[in-house]
Amino acid sequence: MNRPMDANEIKSMLHDRAVEVCEHLLPAGKVDGGDFKVGNLQNDPGESLVICIRGGKVGVWKDFSSGEKGGNLLELWVQAKGLEFKEAIREAKEWLGVADAPLQRHRPEVTKRRVTTGLKRLEYAEVVEDSLVWKWLTETRGLSPEIIRLYRLGEERFALKKQGPDMINWVLFPFFD
Repeated sequence: MNRPMDANEIKSMLHDRAVEVCEHLLPAGKVDGGDFKVGNLQNDPGESLVICIRGGKVGVWKDFSSGEKGGNLLELWVQAKGLEFKEAIREAKEWLGVADAPLQRHRPEVTKRRVTTGLKRLEYAEVVEDSLVWKWLTETRGLSPEIIRLYRLGEERFALKKQGPDMINWVLFPFFD
């Protein structure tokens, strides 16, 4: 099954091309032994910002002037470009020439909406907006309306014999095989 690349895979690919990444992000810098040196994250000339480009610490960086530091080249990408993490991942993937496989969603076709309780099968209605169950799912449990609809969560009122004759609101989570 195809899946999106995660941040660790992106970091690993960036680390494999550490020198190229540094030259792309900070073209004023230069290679000095196992390090890449530049003035700072704003790409000023100098040697205050040191980025390890070889060995077990590849990607670790520190600006000895400002004290800023990071543990990988994706963090460096975020800081050097002034981007949010998600945007940095998107940009880094584009620079690396990789793309995620498109997500393939499968929505099961359900002809009967029944829940088996062990004793009987229950007909149920999907959760109605602004009902007590809806409010509990969205406000207390934090589910989005899209998720409630996508998974066809249901609601029903019935009593449990052990709990007495009072009717209780129930959330029903259908099972799709």
